[in-house]
Amino acid sequence: MSALSNIIKTVTSTVIALILSCSFITGIFHKNEIRPIKPNPDPQPMSESEYEYSFPDMPSETDYSNLVLTKTDGNISSLKTAQIVLDLKDQNKGKGFYFYYIPFIEFYQNGEWIRLSYYPVETQWDEQWYFAASEDDLDVEVSARIVVNTKYIMETLIPGKYRIAQFAGPTVVYCEFEMM
Repeated sequence: MSALSNIIKTVTSTVIALILSCSFITGIFHKNEIRPIKPNPDPQPMSESEYEYSFPDMPSETDYSNLVLTKTDGNISSLKTAQIVLDLKDQNKGKGFYFYYIPFIEFYQNGEWIRLSYYPVETQWDEQWYFAASEDDLDVEVSARIVVNTKYIMETLIPGKYRIAQFAGPTVVYCEFEMM
């Protein structure tokens, strides 16, 4: 029994060593990568007639290339930030525009953008298109505040290049930034 017990101990020690080695090697090769858990799918697109609809006192944008998405606090964020705040603005004064309420976050890795899993509580009841407009003032650039609450990103964020993808009318507007 002593010989059998020694064999079992040796085999057990070897298996544990292999498992630890594999975990260590996997950690080395994947520490600079994010593996998406459940990436958000694109929203259901609006029909052309829907995004061209305008309200009585606010004409609707027809050229969505006039929209810009900018981060309100610069192009670098801390990995510990609670919110990423952006402004989606139409540079064509006096035009309202449609945008999808939930923004999308992506990480640049291995030469491509990887969609992350962002599911704020609003996704339970409020995944829809909104119309941004300004009442009684056709001389302003209409804008919408976009907020990403990082606690709802399922993946662990790592240093690197990110971007917010904001669906607006028939297009997607992007804002790239670094997280450190």
